[in-house]
Amino acid sequence: EEKMDDTRVSLESKLEKEVGSLKVELEGVGDDVKGIAKVQGDVQTAVQDMETQMNALGNKLEHSTSQLSRANQGINLLCNVVAENLGGKKREGRDLSTLYEELIAFTESAVDAIQHFPGLSRPAS
Repeated sequence: EEKMDDTRVSLESKLEKEVGSLKVELEGVGDDVKGIAKVQGDVQTAVQDMETQMNALGNKLEHSTSQLSRANQGINLLCNVVAENLGGKKREGRDLSTLYEELIAFTESAVDAIQHFPGLSRPAS
């Protein structure tokens, strides 16, 4: 009976050591899982930041394209006013004062449009 008790105690001791080792290993796995979750969160945040930046760049590109088209329209109008000033008072039935008024209205609307774009402001007069 004493030998059985010694064997039982010995087995319990070995079992406790094994369970203890298993607990330590599981704690290590838990720490690894936490580390992976943190890295995953960091990657997700970085991806969201890139998406936000790409959307902002897309909006700026769209606005720039619109402004370029508007600038080309203004250059054409300005060239017409200059050509009329050098070449006479009428062009296709329109007199110089009408072209000049159209140029002034265009310029004012272009400056107003620039004010509505984030990050830009109307130049000081």
